[in-house]
Amino acid sequence: MIFEIVIPVLNEEATLQNNTEKILQYIESHLKEDFRICIADNGSSDATPQIAKELVSRFSKLRFVQVSQKGVGRALKESWGTSNADIIGYMDLDIATSLEHLHTVEKEFSSQNVDVLYGSRLNKKSVVKNRKLIRGIISVFFNLLVRLTFKTSIKDSMCGFKFLRRDKLNLLRSNGAVTDGWFFCAEIVILADRLGLKVLELPVVWTDDPNSKVKILKLALEYLKNMNTLKKKIKQ
Repeated sequence: MIFEIVIPVLNEEATLQNNTEKILQYIESHLKEDFRICIADNGSSDATPQIAKELVSRFSKLRFVQVSQKGVGRALKESWGTSNADIIGYMDLDIATSLEHLHTVEKEFSSQNVDVLYGSRLNKKSVVKNRKLIRGIISVFFNLLVRLTFKTSIKDSMCGFKFLRRDKLNLLRSNGAVTDGWFFCAEIVILADRLGLKVLELPVVWTDDPNSKVKILKLALEYLKNMNTLKKKIKQ
């Protein structure tokens, strides 16, 4: 079974090489299945693409996808759409979610227990470190809004750690997982739950990156707009 982790990047020249090598080293040392990595650039204007190509030339388990326009959804749709892996997923370059959780990903999908797996910072068993109060409050509010709006049991649709069976991707996209931005990641789990797929919530150890480039208020407004759009699609 082949697993592929997509790492969306935008102007990450300062950390791309070090963190990619750290993830690769962990995969080689701790996991039994065939795990690969796809670096997905979505509109970088710095040296990120050049560094990614150099890494690909050195490591056989790496590939590189370049999308000219910004948008995490664009990067994931392009990467997942060109993947030949059995299990596809993504995580953030900052490794906010502990790499140890890849063991659970490996175990659950190898034993055929799950169609979609998502990391949750809002599970009672999760450990969240260094998160600013305002970011935590906004996360709780929006996830509650998602649950009420879509009548879903998904606790944390915004966490940057998700995996799914590639053969389920077209079903999810045809039912409304189409957004070009961050909300695409939420659409995957919301729709998987609504369609009755086997969805597993994974409590995570998650450490906030103080240098995160995510602008939480801008993202919140984007989420509200995309939630409304998805709600209309579901009612059609």
